[in-house]
Amino acid sequence: MDARTAHALAVWVARGLLGLMFVFSGANKAFGLGVAGYAQELAANPYLAAVAPLAPGIARAAPWVELPLGILLLLGLWPRGAAIALGGIVLLVAGAHSLTGLTVGGFGPTAMSAPFVNGYVLPRAALVILLLLTPAAADRYSMNHLLSRSAVLSDDHARACAIVTVRALLGLVFLTAGLNKVFLLGPLEHARLYFVEPYVATFLPIWGLWASGTVIPILELAAGALVLVGLWRRPALLLLGGILVFVMFGHLVAVPMFVATGAVLPRTGLLIALLLLPAAADRYSIDVARRSHRTPAPAAARAGLAG
Repeated sequence: MDARTAHALAVWVARGLLGLMFVFSGANKAFGLGVAGYAQELAANPYLAAVAPLAPGIARAAPWVELPLGILLLLGLWPRGAAIALGGIVLLVAGAHSLTGLTVGGFGPTAMSAPFVNGYVLPRAALVILLLLTPAAADRYSMNHLLSRSAVLSDDHARACAIVTVRALLGLVFLTAGLNKVFLLGPLEHARLYFVEPYVATFLPIWGLWASGTVIPILELAAGALVLVGLWRRPALLLLGGILVFVMFGHLVAVPMFVATGAVLPRTGLLIALLLLPAAADRYSIDVARRSHRTPAPAAARAGLAG
């Protein structure tokens, strides 16, 4: 098997998995549970309690959005547009869960359930991101390729959409945690509950526990908001990376065999992906918009305009 064939198969598998998820999800909501049953299930879902008043409207719309988009992905017909739309659905669900965590509570200091984020949001988002980062020409086992259709979005724009998805998820999880710790729990109470009391018997100094437990929520709030909108992206990412390493160190001090799959490693994966993707390709960010606004037009273009 040559590299082109292997690459095409990888795209086909990712597209097929994501398409199947949404086809079966939409079909079950439309023909299995039915609109009334899905609305009732949605209203009772503890992860989405904040959107319970909107359950009837969501129940009517969701199946007829998910089902055709999933079919388009399975066929490989306008797959990038379908992937972006499904990525938007995943981000909306993540935002609804964030709102639930901040208003209803019950998900700990991060205000987002790790099983829900890691089990539902991140796998679907990862497939969307992979499809958008892959050059359109690589998707050889698709209707688009068979019909010689050009991609709806160029590779550059698709890559920018993939970066937005990563950035939005990373910014959202840290912004939600920061809002919860600063405005609902309170920085001092956060320090007492999660830094001082669990580590008072360790070698770590008490003053350092109070200081770090009080400051980290504020830094998470600020850096999460900056990443979400794409402003001062690199310093914000470095700050969040430092927080993740610091938190991992603290967990290992308390539990040397700590398994970091709940919150630390998934967030680290998003952060590393965002650092590896070129900042200049993040077209839909404030940083790139500011640089584009400040860059003067080339001399030839100015001369043409003047003429």
